[in-house]
Amino acid sequence: VLPNRPRPFNAAAYLCRTVGRPLRCVLLVLLAFALQGNAALALDAPAFQGDVLDEAGILSAAAEDALLQRIRALRDSSGIWAAVYVARSLQQDVIENAAVTTFEKWRLGQAGKDNGLLVLIVPSERKMRIEVGYGLEGFITDAFSKRVIDEIYKPAFRDERFADGLLQGFDAMAKMAGGEAMAPPE
Repeated sequence: VLPNRPRPFNAAAYLCRTVGRPLRCVLLVLLAFALQGNAALALDAPAFQGDVLDEAGILSAAAEDALLQRIRALRDSSGIWAAVYVARSLQQDVIENAAVTTFEKWRLGQAGKDNGLLVLIVPSERKMRIEVGYGLEGFITDAFSKRVIDEIYKPAFRDERFADGLLQGFDAMAKMAGGEAMAPPE
C-alpha cells in the first residue's frame, strides 16, 4: 500500500481554473457587443407621415391618392388601420426586422385592438412584406399575406404596375376582413 502522496502541481490546470473564468467573461462581453452591433444595422424607419410614404418614387400622385382612398375605405369598412411604406433601401437590415421596426415606430392600429397593417416594399432590393398587429392575425394570416404577395404583388410589380398591385392587394384584404375568402390561384 502506497501512502497518499500529494499530487504534483499542474500549472496548466491551475491557469485554466483561475484565468478561464475571466477569459470566458471577456468572451461573453465581446459576443454581446458583437450582437449589439447588429442593432446598428436596423432600418432607421422615418417618422409616420401619412398612410402612404413613397421614398422610392414608384407611385404617381394619382396612384397615391387612389391608394389613400382605398386605405380609408378599408379602415371605414373593417377597422383596419393600414399604411404603405415604399423604402429606398433596407439599410442592410432584413425585411422582417424592417417591417416590425416601422410598424412599431408608426404605432399602426388602435390601442387595445392592435388592428394595424403595414405593407413594406423595397423595390431596389425586390423585397416586400405585410406586417399585421395581433388583432388581425386571425384573418390576415401569414399564409394569406404570402398569397397576396405571391399572387397579386409580385406579378404586378414585375410589370411595374405598382399601384395596381397595391390596390388589388388591399381589395383582397378588405374581402378577407369581410369574411370572403381569396379565390384559389389559377
